[in-house]
Amino acid sequence: MTTEVACSLRLADRTAENLIGESSMFAGPMTATLTAMSHGDISYRHGQVLMEQLSFIPLAEAAAFEAKLLPVAKDLTVGKLAVKARRMRERAHPETLTTRATAAIAERGAPRSAPTR
Repeated sequence: MTTEVACSLRLADRTAENLIGESSMFAGPMTATLTAMSHGDISYRHGQVLMEQLSFIPLAEAAAFEAKLLPVAKDLTVGKLAVKARRMRERAHPETLTTRATAAIAERGAPRSAPTR
């Protein structure tokens, strides 16, 4: 299916795969965001910012997080929304910050393989 979408839209397979994934999120757990985008209240980029932050929290809490952010998203630039959403998510789920920091440190300390030519 991904390849068919990619061919129809003249996109790379990976880009089509990302669009399909985003579409399933907007049509599923993020219907309020989809509605806001459909009404022109927020842009597609605003929706992507919300989706990015929602990816770090349990799906069961996504609707409540989305409900808190959507009203303010209408009045913020994409950059300011990204900062606000990240801060809200980190306050609600501080363990994600620790987990990401630990993973980043471990990744930096991991031996890297030699580049292949």
